[in-house]
Amino acid sequence: MQGRVPHSSNRHSSGNTYGYTAAEIDVLVGYVVPEDAWYVIPVGAFSPRKSLRLYPHLVEKDELYGEYRDAWQLLR
Repeated sequence: MQGRVPHSSNRHSSGNTYGYTAAEIDVLVGYVVPEDAWYVIPVGAFSPRKSLRLYPHLVEKDELYGEYRDAWQLLR
């Protein structure tokens, strides 16, 4: 699969959409099935965004969230 993979990073309340905050979550874990790629992204890396675009086919240094691919150590 080539190209971007959108991921939602928001919550809904009373008909409105809000980005997650550090008071609500520590990390967002996303899985890109066709690429078998896991991302563990701390909320500070994407907040206040409501969505993320992952590019698992890119080299880590060229992807905005590449450093968080398989970053399981962030869960400790």
